[in-house]
Amino acid sequence: DAREARAGVSWLPEKWTLRLRHTELFETQRARALEADPFFDALRSLFPYRQSQLVVGHDLDEVYVEVGADVRRVDDDGDVGEFNRDFERGWASLTVPELVQDLALTLSGDRWESDTNEVEGLGFDLVKDLGQSEASLGTARALYKIGLFFDEERVDVRTWYLRWRRRPVEGLGLDVRYEYDRVSGEDVHGLRLVVTWRF
Repeated sequence: DAREARAGVSWLPEKWTLRLRHTELFETQRARALEADPFFDALRSLFPYRQSQLVVGHDLDEVYVEVGADVRRVDDDGDVGEFNRDFERGWASLTVPELVQDLALTLSGDRWESDTNEVEGLGFDLVKDLGQSEASLGTARALYKIGLFFDEERVDVRTWYLRWRRRPVEGLGLDVRYEYDRVSGEDVHGLRLVVTWRF
């Protein structure tokens, strides 16, 4: 029996982008990783849900504008809880690909709604091209964020991040990301190093 289904369509007329995606989880999905995997305790159970996303973007030569919406619904109201949430999210962003030489800027705004919470937030992302690598600095606000290594769901989180990415050779990627979360008066720091090898 099928566990889940995903479908998507993209339409790319001149200077426009239109994407529609839909996901449905039919059966409860539990942790499938080995106990040795650091994510094993954090994955938990995902109860059946459906989620749709619509994104519309337009290239205005000097800037790129994008608006989008996400809607997620857990099939059974009794399953709504930590790690399994109903929510709606709408967002808009404006990207200046060449703010100054080799520096791109994206400004964004989000609005999240659930049965118990509403969150609005502004964010930005600065990306500097360093030749064989790139560095980025930014901030964003989210209604829900899962702390993978601490087995917890955080609500109304402001995240600041600093990221460096490099591809030293074909197929190999290095990604270092530092995050600082501010939630409910608590400071949470995280550092992640990812090495990717594509072959």
